[in-house]
Amino acid sequence: MGDKPIWEQIGSSFVQHYYQLFDTDRTQLGSIYIDASCLTWEGQQFQGKAAIVEKLSSLPFTKIAHSITAQDHQPTPDSCILSMVVGQLKADDDPIMGFHQSFILKNINEAWVCTNDMFRLALHNFEKRQRITAVNYRKHAGIYSTASTPEMTCFFAESPHIHQTDPFPSPTCMMMGSLNIRGRLDQDKYILT
Repeated sequence: MGDKPIWEQIGSSFVQHYYQLFDTDRTQLGSIYIDASCLTWEGQQFQGKAAIVEKLSSLPFTKIAHSITAQDHQPTPDSCILSMVVGQLKADDDPIMGFHQSFILKNINEAWVCTNDMFRLALHNFEKRQRITAVNYRKHAGIYSTASTPEMTCFFAESPHIHQTDPFPSPTCMMMGSLNIRGRLDQDKYILT
């Protein structure tokens, strides 16, 4: 088998260092960014080390713990490393939530820094479309129905927010866990296709 490729060693070391800093003292994360770094945090864009550290330091929790489920690393044609992380986090007394984070690492003056960072919670929230809400994240929505495949059962909310008169694109694809489920909304029921 041999040793891991160098980009995997560097990527894994970076990921371990990043989350150790994030979980203990987010203000120290400035050491891994440069002034040209970009962060996308839940769709919000931040440019530069100072703006990134300000955003991460101002997140509304006092304690957090990350658990890494999987990480993958690839070399890029321009001698950078692309790292993708999937895991779970627990902030304060909130429930455990899944997350995805991607980094581009670049070697500048013999030090690996993060030039690009993208973070998303793994929430499957359809409230913006006022249609279907995943039970795991919005239990308050109302009465629940199920849709099943041989691999899994999906739970959907039958909510007063569902309007039959509003068009819903069909077919629709949604992610539940790591499975793609294709279907369409038909008279307030999600039909698998």
